[in-house]
Amino acid sequence: MKIDNQALRLEHLMKLHRCSPLYELCFPSFRVKKRALEKLALGDVLLLGLDRMEMCLLSKEHGDLNVLLSFHKKKIYIQILSPLEKSIARKKHKKYRDIKLSLGRVEAQMLKRGQTIETEEIDLDNIVLSAEEKIVARGRVVEVDNEIAIEIREVM
Repeated sequence: MKIDNQALRLEHLMKLHRCSPLYELCFPSFRVKKRALEKLALGDVLLLGLDRMEMCLLSKEHGDLNVLLSFHKKKIYIQILSPLEKSIARKKHKKYRDIKLSLGRVEAQMLKRGQTIETEEIDLDNIVLSAEEKIVARGRVVEVDNEIAIEIREVM
């Protein structure tokens, strides 16, 4: 019994003191009208205009990366495409809000172009939509007419 407690405590300590950097996996951000965001309802579908899962790995300390998600035998693979070029900082706009679609956090060692990593930490049924660091809604990834979309499951 004492050994089990020690093992659980060690596991807890290892989670607190991560050795590998954390990256946030997100779809490319986009702008939505404030009114459309306020009218967001359960069951709404946001079309992203993507035909494949091109995403971003974001990290303040280690830089941002363009990545491609792929699936093989119920496993998720992340292929590193290139460093993300810093876009021009967008000014705040009265009519629009910048939306970030986050799939979660991925822990990975140093990442290089062309490298592929396997992850089990991503859940495509739990996407977080946030605007200006506030969670607006939660959703899941769906496919509509061969295009990737987000179906809203919960509005905050």
